Amino acid sequence: MELIEHHTFTSKDLKENPLKIAQYELCVFNNIDFKGLSLSEFEFIDCEFVDCDLSLVSLTGSMFQVVHFKICKILGLFFETVKPFLFQVSFENCNLESSSFAGVNLESTVFAECKLVGVDFTEADVSKGIFNECDLLNAVFLNTNLTKTNVQTAHNYSIDIRSIQVNKAVVSNTNLEGFLKGEGLDIRNLYQLLVKMSFNDNYLILHFELTASKYRLTSILA
Repeated sequence: MELIEHHTFTSKDLKENPLKIAQYELCVFNNIDFKGLSLSEFEFIDCEFVDCDLSLVSLTGSMFQVVHFKICKILGLFFETVKPFLFQVSFENCNLESSSFAGVNLESTVFAECKLVGVDFTEADVSKGIFNECDLLNAVFLNTNLTKTNVQTAHNYSIDIRSIQVNKAVVSNTNLEGFLKGEGLDIRNLYQLLVKMSFNDNYLILHFELTASKYRLTSILA
């Protein structure tokens, strides 16, 4: 496979010479509309996508090693079709609505100020990940590893703690109720709260309120 490195690509460049399947290393892709195109079998190493539209792009068999996405529109992508070997990505101010990371290893991945509405994290490993100021409305966390994951500044998330792997997840006092069913939460700057309870078949929602220096359980809804 041809190696292309240390190059910045713009939309003007691609009109003249469309991207070809190759290994791109230390490259920047700036303000390019990839929408609906195929990046299958492409390899990206230490690359950055800035202000690009990658919505509905085919990623089958592609490779992403240390790739950063900034101010990108990334709707409806299936990252589980990417080669898992050394997969490492990060996202800053991106819209990933309706994309999927099902079964993907996202350990230590950073999502900063991203719209993650309806994103599927089923069976993904998001341990030690960071969701900084992210909108997680209707995001799916089923059998997801959220060990030491930081959602302290995330919002609109709703997580059934019985359906995930979690240990010392970091949440904020205002978003605690996002963990709808839970035990073993490490509350940043407050104290370690351990809610011990046995679950039945009912759908339970825990409500907490902040008193003097600790939380107390105020109600359980079935």
